[in-house]
Amino acid sequence: KQIPIIFVTAASVSELDQLRGYEVGAIDYISVPIVPEILRSKVAVLVELHQRRVELRRLNQELDDARARRDADHAEEMARTEAQFSAIFELPTQLVVVLGPERDDEGEIDDWVYPEANANALALLDRAREAVVGRRLSEVLPAERVQMVHDRCTRVLLTRTAESYESQYGQRDFFATLYSIGDDCVVSSGVDVTERSRAERALRESEERFRELANNIDQFAWTCDASGRANWYNDRWYQYTGLTVDQSHGDNWKSAHHPAHLPRVMEKLRRAVASGEAWEDTFPLRGKDGQYRWFLSRAI
Repeated sequence: KQIPIIFVTAASVSELDQLRGYEVGAIDYISVPIVPEILRSKVAVLVELHQRRVELRRLNQELDDARARRDADHAEEMARTEAQFSAIFELPTQLVVVLGPERDDEGEIDDWVYPEANANALALLDRAREAVVGRRLSEVLPAERVQMVHDRCTRVLLTRTAESYESQYGQRDFFATLYSIGDDCVVSSGVDVTERSRAERALRESEERFRELANNIDQFAWTCDASGRANWYNDRWYQYTGLTVDQSHGDNWKSAHHPAHLPRVMEKLRRAVASGEAWEDTFPLRGKDGQYRWFLSRAI
C-alpha cells in the first residue's frame, strides 16, 4: 500500500525543492502558517482519490475475471463445436471433400482446389493428406474425370442447386451429393454403395436368367402377389391365350378359364394363399382359337 505524503514547510521552497520532494514521494506542499481548512480539504481530496483508485482496481479485476471466464467459455464452446464438426466430417459411412474455386483476373472460375478432405476420401484416393489438401483437381484426379468434376462443381456453385448422382471410382460405386456452401465453396458427400449395386446387378441377372428360362419352356409359368393376384406370366401363356399383358394381370386372367370351373379354382387358390400350402388343380383354359383344353396346374 502507498501512503500519501504532504510536506509542511516554513522555509521558502523553490521549484527544484518541490521536484525533489515529488521524487521521494510527496504529493503536495503546505506552507506555514497552516490553514486547517486547506489541510482538511487536501486530505479529503487525497482520500477520495485513493478510494476511487481502489474501486477502479476492483472494477478492472472484475472485468479481467469476466473476460477470462468469457474466453474460457468461448474456447470450450469452440472445442465442442470443433469436435462435433470433426465427428460429422469424419463420419465412417461418408466420403467428404471440400472444393474451392480458383478464379482468373476477371473473376471467372478456371480451376478447383481441395481445401479439405476426410479420411475416407483420402483412403479412396489412396493419397496422403498433403497430396490432396491444397492441390488442384488435375493434381489429384485422373485426367478423364477432371473436366466432368470441374463442370459439375461450377454449375452447382453458380446455380446454388444441389446435384445427386451415381459415380464410380476404381472398383467402388458411390451415390454422391454435391452442394454449395457460401459463395466460394462446394462440398461433395458420397456413400459407398458398391455392395448394394452388386446385389442389384446380381438380382437383375438372376431375374433375367429366370425369365429367359421361363420363356423357353413349353409349360405356362406365372407368379402372383400375397393376395393371389397374378402379376407375371411367361410368353407361353400369351401365345396360347392370345391375351395381352394388360388383359392378363390382376384378375383379368379369369377370362381364360371356363366359367363352370372358375369358382372351384378360385376357392382352392384362396385356401392355398391363406395357408401357404402348395396348390394343384386341373381345369380347362380357352386358347386364342376359342377352344378349351385341359391343363394340370401346380403352384408353390
